[in-house]
Amino acid sequence: MKALCILPILLFLLSCANVSAPTGGAKDTIPPRLLSTIPRQGQTNFPGKGITLEFNEYLKLKNPKEEIIITPDIKDTKFTVKKNLMLIEFPEKLADSTTYSIAFREAIQDLNEGNPAEDLHLAFSTGDIIDSLKIQGKVNQLLRGAPAEKYTVAVYTQDTFDILKHKPVYFTRTNKLGKFTITNLKAGKYFIYAWDDKNKNLSLQSQSEKFGFLPDTLNLQSNIDSLELSTLGLDSRPIAVTGIRSMGHFTKVRLNKGLVHYSIKSLDPNDRKINHSFSGSQSDIDILPNKAIGDSTLITLSARDSLNQTRDTTFYIKQTNAKSLKEKIKLTPGKIEVLEENQKLTGQVKLSEIIKNILPDSIYLRIDSLHTIPFLKEEVSYDSIFRTIRLTKTFQKADSIKWKEVKLVFGGMAFTSIHGDSTKQTPTTITPISPDETAVLIIESNVAKPNTIIEVLNDKFEVIATQPHAKITTFRNLPSNTIMLRAISDTNQNGRWDPGNPNLKMLPEKVTFYENDLKKKQIPLRANWEVNTKWNL
Repeated sequence: MKALCILPILLFLLSCANVSAPTGGAKDTIPPRLLSTIPRQGQTNFPGKGITLEFNEYLKLKNPKEEIIITPDIKDTKFTVKKNLMLIEFPEKLADSTTYSIAFREAIQDLNEGNPAEDLHLAFSTGDIIDSLKIQGKVNQLLRGAPAEKYTVAVYTQDTFDILKHKPVYFTRTNKLGKFTITNLKAGKYFIYAWDDKNKNLSLQSQSEKFGFLPDTLNLQSNIDSLELSTLGLDSRPIAVTGIRSMGHFTKVRLNKGLVHYSIKSLDPNDRKINHSFSGSQSDIDILPNKAIGDSTLITLSARDSLNQTRDTTFYIKQTNAKSLKEKIKLTPGKIEVLEENQKLTGQVKLSEIIKNILPDSIYLRIDSLHTIPFLKEEVSYDSIFRTIRLTKTFQKADSIKWKEVKLVFGGMAFTSIHGDSTKQTPTTITPISPDETAVLIIESNVAKPNTIIEVLNDKFEVIATQPHAKITTFRNLPSNTIMLRAISDTNQNGRWDPGNPNLKMLPEKVTFYENDLKKKQIPLRANWEVNTKWNL
């Protein structure tokens, strides 16, 4: 009987001994609170090899090697938590008479809900003085007008510092608004740059990472709090030929980056014209030798990239006995459209091979089963470098063509390649653009801004229309969709935007985005509507 009485008591005691998290109640939204640090904030003559931070609750770490930024940088630093303590261990003795700054960002979080400690920063010195100057600013993506989040911002002092080769000592990362602060700097002269450090190696790869810089020296004698840096993707490497290979009937030249233009010249005065073009990309060039197999031709290649950097190189090309694949010529129509308002047809076609012959009258509009309209020679142009056919044709309004029923036809034999094969008949759909289906945008300004170009962008930031800026700038036949406006300062008056050249410390030409009173860039357009916008640049 006694045993039966004792058993319920034991079960009750065991259940009381089980520890579990409380259920219900409000969610914890309070971040960990810092109680103390070793060293103290602003402490000088600190001799230690480690740092301890004590908080009011248990902790966990989130991506400490990315979130915790120590400047000057200390490699192989170890980060750990023990209950409510955050520990930092340095691999070796700290440098003498140096101010160290640690930004913890969102690395330290409470154990249960992951609330990060807010605005946590620690600075100390191993010498008698702690440097206290700071640089603040903002980084934006130039061609998108958006904040550059999680970009690395760095400063350096040496004129010999190369942002493509060297790693910075003083750096930070931007927040969601693109804002940054670099603290605990000593007075002096600095250079500053920012980049999207995708591989997190603190070294810029300009061929794959967007970046920006300020060309002038920052003379830091007091705090700087309003810097602005603009970034864009720009491969600043010098042009280099990475390969020249004879592939039977042609020679392929490969470069380390895409070109905007090139030219080829034979150094043989008796040589006739050499055919050539970009290949699958603008970093590959195909050249077709015109001499017999085994005979070489010395040529000069002059190349130019988007930074206006140039490279001239000389090499031999020749045909060989090696069998190379001669593919059948392929025709890929691009956008073919007609503005019904002025009865103008424009379009372009991409070809897979270099063209030897074009028959314009084999390109025609099929109005119906009985009527066709051929193209004239002057209405068809060929860009041999890009293997592109461009079409332009204007009709009389009295023609009253029903464009929705019309087909553009590239007849058989319209294009003949350098190898002698011809395209097959290819009918292509035409997109008619009617004023009833499009929108008109009118931009009013107080004054016309000279040497400024207005661009209309779609939601993918692709340019769909351009006009010189005027007091009243009118865009017609715009799609009934949401668009954005971008103003380009054409400083050198060459009719286009130029990206500058970081190797010469030349900034890109200025870019400005339209924003309404609510700071929104988007402008909705509707079919058969006219939208008026005021924009004083």
